[in-house]
Amino acid sequence: METQNLLNSFIEKYTERLDGLAVKDLKLNFEKVTTSGQLDIEELSLLIISLGKMLEFEGLMIVGIENARANQIPDTLINEALQIPAIMGMLNTYYKFRFFSEKNDSNASSEYGSPGLRMNALAKPLMGKEKFEIISLAISILNSCEKCVISHEKAVLDLGVSRNKIHDVMKLTAIVKGLSSF
Repeated sequence: METQNLLNSFIEKYTERLDGLAVKDLKLNFEKVTTSGQLDIEELSLLIISLGKMLEFEGLMIVGIENARANQIPDTLINEALQIPAIMGMLNTYYKFRFFSEKNDSNASSEYGSPGLRMNALAKPLMGKEKFEIISLAISILNSCEKCVISHEKAVLDLGVSRNKIHDVMKLTAIVKGLSSF
């Protein structure tokens, strides 16, 4: 219950001076998705932290960190959630280039070869592969990297994540993107 109180309190305070139907819709959608039960407390907290960091939505990032600490999520996982947007930003940018070039040039893949980028953060994430992949999928959507979205969606499905959970992650990502524009 602590989780929902912190998140609801933040959304109430954030939207109290805003007016309009869009604000009301975003607020109601946020509350609905965060209480759907598809994401556990740790998944929700870490996702909120990463989305807040990615969108430079400082208030959301801070409430995500407060929420994580209130639920005794280790600082190592919080720190990892704060770093995912950086590593995914690098990879999403690179793989958008590769997708575009390979789509239009049949020689691009073989001529460019391996990216040669350090990606140790992907190998053994402290938060576990499932949470890392879920957050990476959300960040890839925000960065509009088609190749990465396809790859991370496949990875979470292969890990046994339900489409209902994936759908809620994507809805929350879209809602937070909307809220961040105010």
